[in-house]
Amino acid sequence: MGLFVKAETALMEVKKISPAEEAIVDAEIARLRAVDNERQRAADKKMRGWLSRDSKP
Repeated sequence: MGLFVKAETALMEVKKISPAEEAIVDAEIARLRAVDNERQRAADKKMRGWLSRDSKP
């Protein structure tokens, strides 16, 4: 999540500096958010699998 937040912050600065690029910046933020969400889902799935393992001696 940290990388997405940094990227979003940088893109919001671009948006302030160059309002003409607003549509492109919004599209990139949406794309990055989707990638971040997918990575988070994969990490959650992996963690659930790890936590649900039976502990055998």
